[in-house]
Amino acid sequence: MKNFLSCSTHSYHGYPLERALEGIAASGLKFVELGAIPGHTEHVSPENMLSKDVNALKKLLSDNGLTATSISGHCDMAKKDGLALFMKRLELAESMSIKYINTAKGSVDSKESEEAFYANMREAANYNKELIICLETHGGLLGTSAIAKKTLEVIGCENVKINYDPANLIFFNDKRPEDDITDAVTLIGHFHIKDKLEGPGVWNFPEIGTGNIDFSKLFSVLKDAGYDGPLSFELEFDGNPSATPEFVDNALKNSANYVKSVAASIGW
Repeated sequence: MKNFLSCSTHSYHGYPLERALEGIAASGLKFVELGAIPGHTEHVSPENMLSKDVNALKKLLSDNGLTATSISGHCDMAKKDGLALFMKRLELAESMSIKYINTAKGSVDSKESEEAFYANMREAANYNKELIICLETHGGLLGTSAIAKKTLEVIGCENVKINYDPANLIFFNDKRPEDDITDAVTLIGHFHIKDKLEGPGVWNFPEIGTGNIDFSKLFSVLKDAGYDGPLSFELEFDGNPSATPEFVDNALKNSANYVKSVAASIGW
């Protein structure tokens, strides 16, 4: 695969960054998506980092033979304080030459908050147009490809793309990603490899290849569209905090092997 096959440190939620990077490196992957989600997965907290901390992070990645290709920097983009936090993630990305920064829409629940979201997204996008901001398919204004496409049109910034999470299409909108992805495939800048068991609203995101998502179909669409962005594993399982890092290690290795075999089967 020519793409950046990576893993989000969020897959090791609840465990230290050092352990997450160790597990990702042991799986044979070379790329990583850094978890920087305020109040949730704070493997990296850009708002509290000095230059020495950035240098230490760079060394930690290098020591593990890893390169950061994206940041999971989900902030509440409908609020000014969420925008301020997200700008810190853009600054970190810029300083580390990380091109892709993911976020969510945040608390868009009124016309006013929707307008604030659009304004904040435009401000973030204009910080550095070389950085690609990817809005994750998280329901609402980003519930499906068709809806997300309209949202991006309103934002009107070429460096704002979609972070396509196929499992979220089912979880939030009861929509099959295999049927949905073609509606806006050319607008996808980042892709989460996340599988799904059971229906909408059920938190069950297992080892890749053991759920009900057809990755062969999804990858074929991406391949035909010339997609060349990151493909990042996000393993969330059933949300049970008792999952050990060794359990994640094993699931990640199996997931990586499965995805590589699927990609090879379609000549990608």
